Amino acid sequence: MRRGGVLLAMLQMFLAARPIVRVVAVVISLWPTKTLAAGDPAPPTGIEILAGQFPAPDTPFADEHAAVTAIKDFRGKIVILNLWATWCAPCVREMPSLERLAARLPSDRFAVIAVSQDKGGVAIAKPFLERIGVRRLPLYVDPNGRVSRDLGVRGFPTTILIAQNGTVLARLEGPAEWDSDEIIAYLLSL
Repeated sequence: MRRGGVLLAMLQMFLAARPIVRVVAVVISLWPTKTLAAGDPAPPTGIEILAGQFPAPDTPFADEHAAVTAIKDFRGKIVILNLWATWCAPCVREMPSLERLAARLPSDRFAVIAVSQDKGGVAIAKPFLERIGVRRLPLYVDPNGRVSRDLGVRGFPTTILIAQNGTVLARLEGPAEWDSDEIIAYLLSL
């Protein structure tokens, strides 16, 4: 498909979305980054702190047992929301580090939520995670890609940091070593 065809397809998909979702997606993808004030912890390389506060959308997604959930169900915790796919090589490389991150963070303060965007849902994502040795990270799926659309995601992997009150704090587009000392220290400082 030529570039014009891809852009046209993306525009048609965007226009077919619910009106409020279109607004949220545009706001998130174009939201300016924040200049740090004195005393603010410096984010690790690649993490963009977003200026202002806006709520994360309450788009539903499912766990591996088809139970429907949404970001709002994790309020009270800092959410590390990772959007990934099995066909995305950088996503594949970072999945083990997300699992190690989840094991190192206190579960009463943090939720590491990796949502597969694969169209095949659990049938594709679960055996894939088992094959790469990721067995303790809870599996969530969004085969229609609504979460990524509603958050204005431009590519995979993308990780969104969400505050305890449900507001979007920051994003990282691209892979990271999520269990690095630098990232863990930053997350614990939030």
